[in-house]
Amino acid sequence: MNRLVPLCFRQLLLVSLFTAACFGAARPASADDADRTYLLGKLVFYYVDTPNQTTVPPLILDNGAIARGTESGLFWTSPKVPGLQRLVRALVKPPSQGGDESLQSLAAWILKVLDKPVMLTLVNDVDAPLSAGAFTRWDACDDGHGRAWPCASNIATMDDWRATCARRNNEAPPARRDYWAGQMTLGQTVFTTGSGGNTLATFVHELVHTQDRSDRQDVRFWLSSRWYNYGADGKHYTVEAVPNLRATYQEGIANTMALTVDSEMRRKMFKWFADNDVVLVEKALAPRSFYLNDHPCASAFEFPSQDIWLYDQLRVAGAHEVTSTPPMLAGYAEFQIRSIPPQFIVHNEYIISLTFSEYAWHMGLGKFLRAIKTNDAALFRTSDGGQTVLASDAVLHRTYFREVLKSNDQPACLIHFRKQQRHAKADAHGKSRVGDQLHDRPGQIRARDRSRNPAAGQRVKHRRVFLRPAQRRQGDLKRFAQRRIG
Repeated sequence: MNRLVPLCFRQLLLVSLFTAACFGAARPASADDADRTYLLGKLVFYYVDTPNQTTVPPLILDNGAIARGTESGLFWTSPKVPGLQRLVRALVKPPSQGGDESLQSLAAWILKVLDKPVMLTLVNDVDAPLSAGAFTRWDACDDGHGRAWPCASNIATMDDWRATCARRNNEAPPARRDYWAGQMTLGQTVFTTGSGGNTLATFVHELVHTQDRSDRQDVRFWLSSRWYNYGADGKHYTVEAVPNLRATYQEGIANTMALTVDSEMRRKMFKWFADNDVVLVEKALAPRSFYLNDHPCASAFEFPSQDIWLYDQLRVAGAHEVTSTPPMLAGYAEFQIRSIPPQFIVHNEYIISLTFSEYAWHMGLGKFLRAIKTNDAALFRTSDGGQTVLASDAVLHRTYFREVLKSNDQPACLIHFRKQQRHAKADAHGKSRVGDQLHDRPGQIRARDRSRNPAAGQRVKHRRVFLRPAQRRQGDLKRFAQRRIG
């Protein structure tokens, strides 16, 4: 099916990473002194012991002293933040003192994408919920209960957004902060209690966001005073296809790196793919049409993207909608994976990340990360520029997978994809497997909630929620989705 699409971005998304990933390099086996020295100069830790006292400056940790074995000061004497203490040790200390060689090597490789410092704000949110002022002051994201959910952003894209917004409103743009690559805020409560998922995977995922300067074109997903980047409800599930393809790319590359340290999630998501399970697609609240853009930082003629109506596009394209009892989520449709045309399946971040992670696993993280670096430069400040071309995304994807399958070292997920093709037609007419697979299987299906304040610009807010079997059987997923902490 031909669609009017920004070819420059889709081609980069589907082709450039694939091309670079096909050339092997050794995986980072362990860190050496050079990696640790590099991290000491690139990671800047700020500790906030009393976050609601917003006028009190944060403590800056002495990386050099910590690496030499000295742990002194309020951060180290506090009994409230043991998980954050472990993270700092893992990143800057040698293995004999609690350092994690693999994490250090992986973090160093990621940081070399932009080769700039990253600020990490560590928050003691155990004593009391954070105030609204505290969330703003420390660039923290609310988990729904006043605790700091892990979140990160790239400074350049945030500054670009702030400057654009200021110009639209005839204001002076804020000072730029180009010294930094990005910033990340982590709270003790969520980050180290397990409610945010695998701790190291969460950190790696967020670290990738600090290096990612791709232009999300967020303003084109603003409609009727609501953000539609991740759908009308602001929640995003691992098995969901979301409207903003650029956001899918950002999450896909972050997940790719996170899966290198989260084997359980990797196993679950490959099983989801191999079983031809379902993809969730949220139904838009507004009827499909052309609307003027009413965002205060946008031109009225930056029309909202038609991908907001992804569900309608899938129905027109003939994707097979299935039903489950009880439904997974109210307001969502369910489609079997292999009934979704290629130009739409890439709206799910794990379709991207499973493919890329398999290549990185078999052919080397080094080349993959260098591809990310090259891609980042190409996508920085890239917009459609009003130029669109008529292109067949299906052809692009078929070519992509065909070249993949010619490889001598074929990824397991794509070998399985090829073997399953002959069953796709039968599966498309079968019942949904969501009842058997999601209601009865052990484990959790992760979701992320991105709530975005227009004034906050491009900051990526991650609030992962987990759908547990008990709540699904009770049919009360909406209530449970609002729970963030035990």
